[in-house]
Amino acid sequence: MSWTDYVRTHRLHLASRRLLESEQSIAAVAYSLGFPLRRISANCSIAASA
Repeated sequence: MSWTDYVRTHRLHLASRRLLESEQSIAAVAYSLGFPLRRISANCSIAASA
């Protein structure tokens, strides 16, 4: 496993614990762990924010 994969896996683990143990939104948890912000466009597909 590469370092990048390890870090991503660890952040996902932290995110899952925070979502289960707190009242934070998915967006708040993702942002706090450094995941890139994305928005949902009008047609409900996920698009990168500018």
